Amino acid sequence: MKLVSLFILFVSLLTAEEIRVTTEGGSKNVYFSLKNSEVARVESDGWQLSFKTGNIAGTIRANKNTRVYAALSLGIDDFKSPIEVSDLSNKELFEELHNDVSSWKMGAFNTGGAPEEDFNYGWGEYVQGDGIYGTKLFVLEITNNGRKEYKQFIINSVYNNSYFLEACDLDGENPIEKVINKGNYIGKNFVMYDVFENEIIDQEPNKTDWDLLFTEYVTPIQAGPQLMYYTVAGIQQNEMTWVSKVAGINSDEPTSDSYSSIINTIGYDWKTFSNGYIIEDYAYFVQRFTYGQDLTPIPSGEVYKIVFTNYEGGADKASSFEINPITASVDKDGNTRFAIYPNVISNGEEFNIIWNDNQRTIANQVKVINSIGEVVYSKNINSVNKLTNMKINTNLSSGLYFVVFSNGSEVFTQKLMVK
Repeated sequence: MKLVSLFILFVSLLTAEEIRVTTEGGSKNVYFSLKNSEVARVESDGWQLSFKTGNIAGTIRANKNTRVYAALSLGIDDFKSPIEVSDLSNKELFEELHNDVSSWKMGAFNTGGAPEEDFNYGWGEYVQGDGIYGTKLFVLEITNNGRKEYKQFIINSVYNNSYFLEACDLDGENPIEKVINKGNYIGKNFVMYDVFENEIIDQEPNKTDWDLLFTEYVTPIQAGPQLMYYTVAGIQQNEMTWVSKVAGINSDEPTSDSYSSIINTIGYDWKTFSNGYIIEDYAYFVQRFTYGQDLTPIPSGEVYKIVFTNYEGGADKASSFEINPITASVDKDGNTRFAIYPNVISNGEEFNIIWNDNQRTIANQVKVINSIGEVVYSKNINSVNKLTNMKINTNLSSGLYFVVFSNGSEVFTQKLMVK
């Protein structure tokens, strides 16, 4: 999903900070905060499945080390019936499923459904006022230290804010049961589960504490006429974090419709390999978003510009990049109210002002003041709707200026540099 009306436009680039994040050859998942840098470094292979939290959540995703097969001729009532490993390669009996790489809501087990949007969760059906009840039988294949292991797996239900799970060996022996109470993990996106050890792995930090995940994940790649699935080293974004990908590392702003909640907006292909890694010529603008009562995306917090500078494969699999925090005028709730862009122009160039006026004030005023306090431009302007954008051409000479915006009750100020 993309934001059609953009009103986070940028004012002041501060000194860039260069960061290097290593996943230690893919053995670690690194949760990264743009404000506070690394917040958690956890094992990437100590679990097979992850379960989404939240009241109506029923998303189940597979780790990179786990292949998921859905039985086509067997249902949940056939759980514990013997299955041969050779059956998994028979496409009339089993279908291999994969996570959606663009959305956290669509896990491998949710294939064919639309979790939280309709009553079909893929692995089961929602009964209004009751819970989600499983209908399908799955087989998990995990490669551990070069050895493949298998489990039959079913989700009986999501009921009373808990996942009710069962697993057993392919021959139906060694059955186990597990209950994962989502209420124990409030504030997180997912909780992980090791099926083979029957253990919950609580390793993800709170969703408010991180923006980007440096990790390895399985993605479809076109290989000639076929679509093949490969494990890649890349970056996924928090569902609360939106990213705008803009061509050119010197870009000062995103295009108006380019902010995206797609979790692989940065992804893995910001780098290519040809006798060494080549970094693509893109800038990434990143900001947190929330949703209003009408589900309209609302930006909140700082905007950051990211430019990648290097990638190291091998034992490190390390990403290097520069972060520029970008500031704008905000109200007491942290919402952007006024901004100018670009904030550095040449003599005779226009700049834009943009403001978000919840009251649709008709008595706004914009002034441009030079460095010695003289008003060199003044204009009264009206808000025609909540979001207003206007070009300003003042033919300013070189120097530092302050753009002052007033709506009668509040005053916002931003710096403007004319080269």
